Amino acid sequence: MRVTVARGDSNLTDLAHRLFDIGSDTDSAVAREVVRALRAANPHLPPRARLPEGALVVVPEVETARSAAMDPATAVMGGEWVEELAAALKQAGAELETSMERQLQREEAFEETLGQHDRELQTMGPNVAEGLARIREAAKKRRAELGERRRAVREALGLLGNDLQVLARAVQNR
Repeated sequence: MRVTVARGDSNLTDLAHRLFDIGSDTDSAVAREVVRALRAANPHLPPRARLPEGALVVVPEVETARSAAMDPATAVMGGEWVEELAAALKQAGAELETSMERQLQREEAFEETLGQHDRELQTMGPNVAEGLARIREAAKKRRAELGERRRAVREALGLLGNDLQVLARAVQNR
């Protein structure tokens, strides 16, 4: 089994021409067969839309078409790579979570420190009081942005995990 990545292919037909020596006729029986095989092996890819750059692509065996030479940097063989990818994804998720938690703790510590000195800072004049209000608002906004970023990262990691499961099933079925 071979796996590669999408590299700016505009659709499955372009991908088929890059991965297989099927000539220039996009409407030939062989080209249609290759596109059908790619679609069946890669249900996570959009059938007619632009392929996401870097998306993993399972390259199926098609009896009537000869595979084109693949760039060794993007060709992968066997299921051990899926396990390595899963481990790397899990580690990246844990590191991102730890980093975001530290950022949130720093923001909370800053707000706590500001609150502890609030009374004495308020007495320093109207400009300081106005500045404090802006600082509090900015800190609140940063904390909300951190929460949004955290949710987006978790969602992205979940989507990557789902794609990896699709890849693992495809590798198992070969």
